[in-house]
Amino acid sequence: MLKIGTTSLLSNIIPGLLPLFLLGMISRNIEPQSFSVYLLIMAAIGYAGFMELGISRALVKAFSQCHNNPNCTALIFSTSFLLLSILGIITGFLFYVVPSVISFFIETSIEYELLFQSLRLVSISVPAIFLTQIYYSYYEGNLKFTNILFLKLSTLIIEISIQCYVVVTTNSLENLIISIIVTKYISLFICIFSMKDKLKLNLKFNRLIAKDLLSFGGWVTVSNIIGPIMVYFDRFYTSSVVSFSISSHYLAASELVQKSTIVPSSISRVIFVFLSRTGIDKVEKSYLSILLVTFPLSLFFFVFSEHILNSWLGIEANIQSIISFKILSIGLLLNAFAQIPCSKLLSQNRAKSVALIHMLELIPYLLLLYYSVDQWGVIGAAIVWTFRNGIDFILLLIMSNK
Repeated sequence: MLKIGTTSLLSNIIPGLLPLFLLGMISRNIEPQSFSVYLLIMAAIGYAGFMELGISRALVKAFSQCHNNPNCTALIFSTSFLLLSILGIITGFLFYVVPSVISFFIETSIEYELLFQSLRLVSISVPAIFLTQIYYSYYEGNLKFTNILFLKLSTLIIEISIQCYVVVTTNSLENLIISIIVTKYISLFICIFSMKDKLKLNLKFNRLIAKDLLSFGGWVTVSNIIGPIMVYFDRFYTSSVVSFSISSHYLAASELVQKSTIVPSSISRVIFVFLSRTGIDKVEKSYLSILLVTFPLSLFFFVFSEHILNSWLGIEANIQSIISFKILSIGLLLNAFAQIPCSKLLSQNRAKSVALIHMLELIPYLLLLYYSVDQWGVIGAAIVWTFRNGIDFILLLIMSNK
């Protein structure tokens, strides 16, 4: 399990570092206003990935339980391909329509018109994002993290190369968004090509499998909708209340911390597959593993927050963003610990418990965020985000031990 955990860690950390280079490149080549919009678009894409009704997590569990049955695997694959194709088209349509509806009823600023225009454009990429998750779920469910590492590196190098070239040569946000769409479909085709000798896609639809995927994913979906609100909403809200010049630094710090959650997530994903296969519920040693890999990272962010922001973004960070980055680094550690009891609950088919906890947290979080941002700006947003992660860990831990 240690070897698998290490491979999983590498398959997430190495690809996770590459987009940080891209962010630094983009911040130096487009206007601050456009950079803020770009970060919000990335947050929206991240949120879109959570709107696939929890099927990707359900697929990991399904593939792990059918890892010795090729026929079962093929049927799961084809059923999920059709399901996620439909969901991807629906979600992309919502991405296109919702900004138009908001603009029709509410007079918006130039910045938000730019954001809405970019959202309409990037909606084209949503089906590709959804379908790509099937391939990663297959490899993860079969504990083939080396394949995941190869796929992620291959697709990310292509994505980053194209996007860097576009942003350096054109300095255009619109062209950058178009390059995102193109590279997402290139990534999907690479994933399809990686499986051409392992699995033939016959597009057979099995209602029983679809029902199992949706029933497991049903409560996961609640978490997948509510969870990202508590992860990403602070970015959208602060950018609407605080000036774009200040909020852009906070958005960047928040994006870096969010990307860093892939470190503990690499361990929790292995734990989830292991618990799903064996039914063992002892996870005490996992907390030590999480501490060993996440604490040094959190400490590094806390101590060198100013230097990281200045050197990474190429501009002098303001004091509010530096302080908020330090606070977010504490939240990173709490978020890491929360992933262990969450994985334990999901492996026991107790997704409902996770969803109920997130439902319980939502309203207090939004109220606290509204008050804190009004009082302390981006620092208040960071405090509330970190506090919510602490409460999340405590509640999940209590529930997982029942």
